[in-house]
Amino acid sequence: AGQALSGGILREGEPELELYLGCLSGGCSKSPIEVLKGACVDMTTAEPVNQALELFSKLLDEMEALTA
Repeated sequence: AGQALSGGILREGEPELELYLGCLSGGCSKSPIEVLKGACVDMTTAEPVNQALELFSKLLDEMEALTA
């Protein structure tokens, strides 16, 4: 979820930051899944996990290139 949130902020800027801040202000008023949905991160799908795995793979490729 963190990678999806930060990626959205880096790509979209202020609008995504506002969604993230709204997510933080949700506190305990909703379940964590519902709070994240409010920030456009739907953890009931595979998409956030797939995005994180893609980033991890990219970083591993970069590390391998640097150590080769």
